[in-house]
Amino acid sequence: MTDFDWPNKTLHMTVKGEVKDEPLSLATQDLASYAYQFMFLPKLLKNKLLLTMSTGKRLNQYTYQISYTQELLTIAGAPCKTLHLAQIEQSTQKTDTKELWLSVEQYYLPVRLLMVDDHGKKLEQTLTELHVE
Repeated sequence: MTDFDWPNKTLHMTVKGEVKDEPLSLATQDLASYAYQFMFLPKLLKNKLLLTMSTGKRLNQYTYQISYTQELLTIAGAPCKTLHLAQIEQSTQKTDTKELWLSVEQYYLPVRLLMVDDHGKKLEQTLTELHVE
């Protein structure tokens, strides 16, 4: 369990029954929210992005390289122009990776997500339908 205590700028993580506290920096995300933050950015992203994220078990910083060569993915049978955010390897013990493909024409909505955990297990999600009213 993870508790973002914004007033006290502390992240409380309960791992295997033990509470671990970490300093909480501005704009820290969790796994459920990080892919959706890009649509709220005031301007276009630079070529690199530093992101602080809680995985629920630990707090890590990830650096992403942003590819401005738009990749064309097929989403729900239609072409979709995307920006690819690939995690840059860092000289730490972290072995988990996360990659995102953001729709250029849909407010940087994540249309594909690839995560590989510390044990090499993959989770891949691809948007199959988008309906906006």
